[in-house]
Amino acid sequence: MTAVSPRTMTDRDLARRLGLALSKVISLSSVRRPRPDAVAHAEAEAALLRVEMGSRIVDGSWEAWEVLGVNVAAEPGRRSDGEGAIYFDQGRQRWIAEVTKDGKRHRRVGATRKEAADALRAVTDKIERGLPVAENRWTVAAWCLHVGEVVLPQEGARANTLSSYRGSIERHVIPALGHHRLTTLQPAHVRSMIAAMTAKGLAPNTIRLARGALRRALGIAQAEGLIARNVVGLTRAPKITTKAPLYLDLAEVRRLLDYCAQDDSPFGDVVALMVLSGLRRGEVLGLRWDDALLDSAPARLRIERALISVDGQPVLSDVKTDAGKRTIALPAEAVEVLRRRRRRQAAEQLAAGAAWDNPDGAVFTNPLGRRLHPDNLTKGCRRVTLAALDRGLNPHALRHTSASLLALAGAHAKVVQEHLGHSTPELALEVYQHTFQEQEVAAAVAIDGLLARDG
Repeated sequence: MTAVSPRTMTDRDLARRLGLALSKVISLSSVRRPRPDAVAHAEAEAALLRVEMGSRIVDGSWEAWEVLGVNVAAEPGRRSDGEGAIYFDQGRQRWIAEVTKDGKRHRRVGATRKEAADALRAVTDKIERGLPVAENRWTVAAWCLHVGEVVLPQEGARANTLSSYRGSIERHVIPALGHHRLTTLQPAHVRSMIAAMTAKGLAPNTIRLARGALRRALGIAQAEGLIARNVVGLTRAPKITTKAPLYLDLAEVRRLLDYCAQDDSPFGDVVALMVLSGLRRGEVLGLRWDDALLDSAPARLRIERALISVDGQPVLSDVKTDAGKRTIALPAEAVEVLRRRRRRQAAEQLAAGAAWDNPDGAVFTNPLGRRLHPDNLTKGCRRVTLAALDRGLNPHALRHTSASLLALAGAHAKVVQEHLGHSTPELALEVYQHTFQEQEVAAAVAIDGLLARDG
């Protein structure tokens, strides 16, 4: 028992001794095989001290006990489900908060009573919301890699989405923030990463992709109850200055098509078809001969797949959206480009002999029948346009040119949207605003001509 009689103790000493006794009882109860005599001794000491405490309670409360912030409303080790206790552990010099829920005891430790109480409150909140309550020890690096390797693939993320996410996380996020714990990451840390990337001269879109990848990872962590908030949402993404898209005028289109007809490399035919059809880089490389309905009236092209670059390797996948999956009508000159390509490919197959490798009937291949790599197409496009027009253009400029030709031909924005595979007509209007503005001016001039009076 106690060496000093409880009756001779001050209120504060009694409270402190009882707190220590309760701590010991709880500590022994957490041991798998406690010594029976030790448990009995600790419980007896606590009981004796509680009796003395009870004799000093006035009007249901005890000032000294409340000052110390100790709660003994229920017997330690025998608390009913849902009841908690907060006490000071003299040995550890820490406040301990405990609660029993669904037959399981949950404990949190804090330097102050409030810190322990807040941690315990977070536990009970997660339990009530049906979320896991295990203490979160994830670092930003480990969690972001886990999302890229496990979570996103399970959610069915596309291969190019995974490649973009992993690239941003590994190149930019982990070197800057990977050492932080998820629970301690602050908006200031994210702003520091953005500032450092800006100082290095990285493109705003690169920074936005890195910020977006981190935001996605933290959003998943928040949904799983690992963090209370997504700190990336409290930061601002760098602004991107929108530039008018490059496109060719009619004279340049004619020069380019004439050059492509003489270019015996596969890139000449690809460039010509992109100008005349408006296909994306991956879409044109994903074409099979079964998709080219050249004998129908009118001739049509079916777009269902795209060849994308994933970790540097070409991968064939379905087009990204429902709007991207479409069938478009082809102008006669585009039909001639495809027929020319078929003749050239037949000659290449004959020359390759047994080395020919084109099992699924790809339209655009190298001399051995293998599909062209998306990155090589970008280089080939620049080479062809530089030779034909004295300026190297990327595949996007060819797509913009095709949209301009449609608009100049009088096509409605809805038609342009469906032909190019945009999700809405508004997007087509926004991206190709310059062309439709020219069309608007032409319409105004035409109205003046209709309303002009003779003499």
